[in-house]
Amino acid sequence: MSIHMMMFIALSGAAPNAPSTPAASTVDRDLRCVTAASVLQHLNELRGDDADRRASLLAFTLYYIGKVKGAQPDIDLASAIEKSGPLPEEPEALDDIMV
Repeated sequence: MSIHMMMFIALSGAAPNAPSTPAASTVDRDLRCVTAASVLQHLNELRGDDADRRASLLAFTLYYIGKVKGAQPDIDLASAIEKSGPLPEEPEALDDIMV
């Protein structure tokens, strides 16, 4: 391996034999963020549906969906999110999830 390639790898923080896809725990955390965005959107609707907050939550959701799809392009998002279980209906229970 040339010195330039080794310097590039060192500066990029990548290991030469690093896996090309992130660990499942990273994807799981990102899926929890998608779920959290869903909870926040539901709370937003229950509390008056603020348009600015809705736009921010959409950006938040799309960011984490992009991370998940970037890591696992063939993932079935609906199934992956459903595995985390249904969201509660009570606002107090939803607040607990966010905490």
